[in-house]
Amino acid sequence: MTNQEAENKFLLRFSQLSNRAKVVLERFKLSQFESFYSFFIEQNKRIDFRQQRNCGPSVGKELNALINSIASFSDNQNQLSSKKQLQVSAETEKFFDSEFKQLSTRTKNILSSISANYFAGFNEKVIQNNSVFTSIKLRNCGVKSYIEILEFQKLIANIIKEIEPLNYPTGELDKDEKQLIQKKIDLRIELQFDRLFDALNNRTKNILINAGANNLQVFIENILKADVFDLSKFRNCGEKTRNEIIELQTKVFELLNSNTCEEKSTDFFKNLEIYLFEGNVLKPVDREIFNQYFSFIQKNETKSLQEIAVKFNLTKERVRQIAIRIPDKIKKIVFNVLANGKCEIDKYFQAEYFIIDKFTTDSININERTRFNSSFITFVLQYVNTRSYTFICFNDILRFYSGIFINNLIPFDFKKFYDYLLKFISSRRKKDVIIEIDTLIKEFGQPKNNNFPSKTDYLNVFDRKLILRILKLLIQAISDAENKIELGLDQIIIRRNTKKFKHEFIADILNEYKKPMHFNELHEEFLKRNIRVTSALSIHGMMQHYPEVFGLKGPGIYGLKEWGGYFGTIGDVAEKLLKERNRPMDKRELIQILSRELYVSKDSINTVLFNYELEKRFVKMKNNTVGLKEWLS
Repeated sequence: MTNQEAENKFLLRFSQLSNRAKVVLERFKLSQFESFYSFFIEQNKRIDFRQQRNCGPSVGKELNALINSIASFSDNQNQLSSKKQLQVSAETEKFFDSEFKQLSTRTKNILSSISANYFAGFNEKVIQNNSVFTSIKLRNCGVKSYIEILEFQKLIANIIKEIEPLNYPTGELDKDEKQLIQKKIDLRIELQFDRLFDALNNRTKNILINAGANNLQVFIENILKADVFDLSKFRNCGEKTRNEIIELQTKVFELLNSNTCEEKSTDFFKNLEIYLFEGNVLKPVDREIFNQYFSFIQKNETKSLQEIAVKFNLTKERVRQIAIRIPDKIKKIVFNVLANGKCEIDKYFQAEYFIIDKFTTDSININERTRFNSSFITFVLQYVNTRSYTFICFNDILRFYSGIFINNLIPFDFKKFYDYLLKFISSRRKKDVIIEIDTLIKEFGQPKNNNFPSKTDYLNVFDRKLILRILKLLIQAISDAENKIELGLDQIIIRRNTKKFKHEFIADILNEYKKPMHFNELHEEFLKRNIRVTSALSIHGMMQHYPEVFGLKGPGIYGLKEWGGYFGTIGDVAEKLLKERNRPMDKRELIQILSRELYVSKDSINTVLFNYELEKRFVKMKNNTVGLKEWLS
């Protein structure tokens, strides 16, 4: 055992001590690794903590446990260090250190806590034994951290293969033991071992965990070898505990000698199915919810939470609480499958983009002899998804889970675009929203390298067509009866999602005919289109109520203000014309302009202006001109 390994072990256990226990060690100046290791391990000295001030039974128990843990770890590692070590060059160790620094902080902390933060420790803990990662007892090690460790493990394993093929550590083994260690272990046997391990008492479990023998492969290597594993060196290991471990050894021999052993499958979902239904993570009620409520297995009868509650003599609320934890248990099982088997994950991530549809689901089930539905496959694949793919979830309800996987090499940020689109969907739209495709590419395009002056320069025809195909799938996932979205070659149209008012129907009809219309004509159009309206006069009133939208163009005739031109009565338009010119106008010119702008005859104009309006606003002037009376004052 190197000092680095012992120090990592000490720092991990020291950080878990209570404050009072740390104070006691500091009082004896033993809080540093060098002084602690020299005093307790090399010199083999002991302190009676019960006689010390402010050191009660619980503190003494903590400190003795720390000493015994480091001593046991030291003894086991010293025995293993006598075995053949892998000879590596300084360049290899330097390469390991540089790659290790690129890992995330959490992943580096996890590897440091198990003394795998240097080449020899990583080779022993992860490459050869892999004991820690087949256990789910690592703190703060989620799926992302685990996948990062697997990728790092694969990288270092390839380096080691170039130096020396991996072999199991050799020791003084008899012929039968060698055959057991070299034997292929079936996944079902590993799960049977897990159930046997769970049946042990807590003291026996703790002893095996401290020995790193809480999974089958390491149990075979460390427990079945008398020269490596000495029960007498473990504290609190009495006769009852020894007998229980010996009984477990016997059962493991029987498992390995059985005829059910076969080579592990590399099919991920097949191994996942074995874990789900033969492992010890899901309880019977969990499996019932998995099968019947979430319907993750095809062609199974669907049951409600109440029906499941009656079957297991539980309350509906209790079953609901159990159902909430099912996703976390599935993730835990996925973690176990990735840890215990060399599954081929890359085969699911081959296309530029993909959705788990019926064809993909049937293909996976036929090839791997499973019966999972598309919702479950989608939910699982998002957690084994590598960094090279982005997952966008369409429906996060577990029974109907769906989404799309998109290769990150495609030069477009689809995740940001999807969130951008959802903002429109969640808002009230009183009119259609039109978004140009070129605008989206400028906003969400991702250059393949930094040599392009602008985002639009690097997109070729293939990239654009590929992006449009994926955008179409994203739009189809969002679009529904309330939020209609249409994708064209050059633009995206997000239709309004609010109820259309009567005056908007009037504006649509006027835009369709592209001319002013009488309110009676508009009423007839309403009746043709089955739009409910009280009467023609109500349409007349509506257009008067929205003067910013509609303008009078004649007796009962209205047009849209957006068309431009003059609107109003004959007198109003005439007054506006005179004020714009700011001078008297020729009578004939004024009548000609009014007859062109308004739907009225010249006789009507002459009658209104010079019989009804003359005394109010207008005045006849010399040379047959007309002006405003206010100019005279």
